[in-house]
Amino acid sequence: GGPGGGDEEPRNFAYFDFDRSGDLPPPDVIAGYDIFVTSLERLSYEWKRGKDNSAAYKYEYEGQRGASPLLKVEFVRIVVDEGHKVAKGTVTNSIQFASWIYSNRRWIMSGTPTPAPGTNIDVYATSAAECTAVSGLLRYLLHPRFLPENGGRQAFNDEFLRGWKAGDYDAFFRLCCLLREVMVRHNKSSIKGIPPPKHIVTRLPMSRQEALAYNTIATAARLNVILTTKMEGRTSAWQDSLLNPAQYKFALQMMQNIRLACCGGSRVCPTLTAKFFEETIHQELGFKHGAGEAEKQVARNFMNRAVMMETTSCGVCAQSFQLLAITPCVHFMCADCVEDNLGECGACGKEYDVDDFQTLQPGFDTQWVWNLEGEKQERDRELNIIRSLRGAPGALTPPAADNSPPPQGDVDPLPPPA
Repeated sequence: GGPGGGDEEPRNFAYFDFDRSGDLPPPDVIAGYDIFVTSLERLSYEWKRGKDNSAAYKYEYEGQRGASPLLKVEFVRIVVDEGHKVAKGTVTNSIQFASWIYSNRRWIMSGTPTPAPGTNIDVYATSAAECTAVSGLLRYLLHPRFLPENGGRQAFNDEFLRGWKAGDYDAFFRLCCLLREVMVRHNKSSIKGIPPPKHIVTRLPMSRQEALAYNTIATAARLNVILTTKMEGRTSAWQDSLLNPAQYKFALQMMQNIRLACCGGSRVCPTLTAKFFEETIHQELGFKHGAGEAEKQVARNFMNRAVMMETTSCGVCAQSFQLLAITPCVHFMCADCVEDNLGECGACGKEYDVDDFQTLQPGFDTQWVWNLEGEKQERDRELNIIRSLRGAPGALTPPAADNSPPPQGDVDPLPPPA
């Protein structure tokens, strides 16, 4: 579709300026649309196509060669959404360019107050940045009192900012009177025409694989919190806690993983390096806790099953999980059972040292396995391309196709069971 002509009813055609720095259409094309949607980034980019002229208005730009097409169109109204972003201490390029565009009406919409770096609610003690931010908005609105030829920013400073900094009541009330002239305030309660929202909740059953992926991510998060915050040992594990502000990046990633797990359609593969595998079996269980070969084999089987995306039953509640906590007596507990039996094994009742319990855990990592069916289709497509190339004139003979399934995540090889 495109803009039409004639005297017919409004066409409801809109032009969306997705490219923020490319060439705009000619002015007559822009004028043919009912709505022109662009961004502040576009206005900043177009600013350089007008800044070399000393004039500040569209009329004096109209005949300038190379001027922005937006300066050659007369708009009915301009609406700047998220207006608090242009309310800054200085007049930005975007707001300056917006003030050059000719329009019959100008609006700024925002549900966010102007930025206030200070935290003191006393209006006279608050940073003057709040007051200064209004200057840029008035520049865009072309308030006659603060046009460049009438003093502009200096006039604003003389009438408001200087008194504001000094705590002058007159400056405060003058600013209030000015804002009443140009502001319209609405809240939800004052708009009677908006019906109350209707909330519709649809619960979709999770498949076994989807539930397993969610439980694996949730178990990793819960075990971290339990081991680092709810179990008090001789040494603090707070530095590794997801609740520690210093670990906010890992906590954010964990929250994103939980949200992804709720979306379904993927699986989670626990991974474990050979170094951590050996340390858990020989240094922790064998040397520190005196575990026998049979007990070490039980631990090996659990860790091998985990990296193969298989489950192991909790020794207390008998529910199956990919990730479990290992006790010094070589029993396995889920996060719930660890929290219910702090300091002792829920399977045999034997007490354990909290510090030893924390260092015993293998240190699994998790990786996503995305869209298994899509991966299979991609492999089949590549295989068909290789087959079609065989025998083609001048084609190189490709290596034999590898039909083995791809590895599920970057899992480091583990030593074979003893």
